[in-house]
Amino acid sequence: DETLFDALVRFNQKYPALKTTFDQLAEADTPAKLTALAEKATQAVDDFAKLVAQVAATWREWQPVQRSIVAIGVDYTITEEDPPVPAGQPAIKEMTIVANVSTSDAVVLPQVLLPGYRQFEDSPQRQDSEPGFQKQLYRFEQKSPEEAALDPVYGESSIPDRTLIIQDRDILAQQNAWSGIWLTRNRQLVPYAQTNPVFVFQTPQVRFNNWVTPLLVNTRPWNIADLSESPIQSILIHLQQLFKTVLPDEAPQPYGLRLDCRYSFAVATVGNEQLFSAVPVLLTPRVAIAQNATISSQLVTDLATEIERWRQDNRPVENQGRYQFTLNLFSGIDNDATLPLLKIEQLYVQQVDILWPSP
Repeated sequence: DETLFDALVRFNQKYPALKTTFDQLAEADTPAKLTALAEKATQAVDDFAKLVAQVAATWREWQPVQRSIVAIGVDYTITEEDPPVPAGQPAIKEMTIVANVSTSDAVVLPQVLLPGYRQFEDSPQRQDSEPGFQKQLYRFEQKSPEEAALDPVYGESSIPDRTLIIQDRDILAQQNAWSGIWLTRNRQLVPYAQTNPVFVFQTPQVRFNNWVTPLLVNTRPWNIADLSESPIQSILIHLQQLFKTVLPDEAPQPYGLRLDCRYSFAVATVGNEQLFSAVPVLLTPRVAIAQNATISSQLVTDLATEIERWRQDNRPVENQGRYQFTLNLFSGIDNDATLPLLKIEQLYVQQVDILWPSP
């Protein structure tokens, strides 16, 4: 079946040629020129009517992208307006953010950065709102051109970028975000007067086709042995301590997990830095962790057993050797996501801190 996208692409490809014919027809200033273009113009009008009909038919059948909003999610409604100011005064922008507190016990309203504008000192201000919602008003004053030139610009549009910062979020609880926009016209036709609702026009909300999923990469070296009171433990205890520290006891949302392990050893030392060479030990498939669950003890045991078996089969160099892990956590809400939410590299444990079973 033809989709709206197919019909729009076809229209975009064929319309330029039809427009050329229409332009020629508009410029024809003699009966002879009109007669010469008659057949071509008739065909162009017929083709144009068919293209429009195809777009109209697929538009009627088109359904906007539907995504289920999870119970733990927070829905922010952001309204921005330009209130009237006296002549000669800097422009002012007002931004109202409303959050649905009914779906979360701890709603954090975002910080707002608006390049080219400074936030008033008394902003944001808490506003009265309906039960189940939390509302704040942010007010900004336009900077001088010299001050605005120092602000970062993230796009080429003349419309300033809007940056929302929501701090201290759990990446497994809030795994992604999904934004949309709508425009309202005629709301402030006359300063300090309310426009008749009949004349106010608001477009439907338009959302991006896909969620935005963060990719956080931690490259700070972490010695897993530091997680235990005594650094010398079996590889099983080290892995148990790692997962106990990094993963929640009960997942607030479903997520995926993948672990890879490499054996590395120092081949050279330059100053205080060591150059390591690594060989693969194991790579797990993507393991699904259900909501309100955690990694199974059997999986941790199997990982430890595989590492011990690899050591017995390959007999690696014990001197200055270590096992290095990379832990990847994936979104469990968006099944189409292929990149991890969080990638923790350089998790390691030294050979001397591993208590191996007796041969």
